[in-house]
Amino acid sequence: MAQLAAMRLVSVVMALGTLIAIFLCAAELYGPRRATLASWSLLLTGVFVYYSKVANLDVPFMCWFALAMLGFIRIWTRN
Repeated sequence: MAQLAAMRLVSVVMALGTLIAIFLCAAELYGPRRATLASWSLLLTGVFVYYSKVANLDVPFMCWFALAMLGFIRIWTRN
């Protein structure tokens, strides 16, 4: 039971990390006002809400991909 709770906690924390990374990506490209809309559009997606609570690899994969995209955008914009 504790292992299942830990796995779900990891999914929730990585979902929060995904939202933060999406916000930072959009803020880097379009500004903070549109970045909040980007985060809300991901948060209000039903699939994201469902998989954020379930302990599987979809949300951690999305989190690492969002962090990689943030690094790519920062390299691209700042050379």
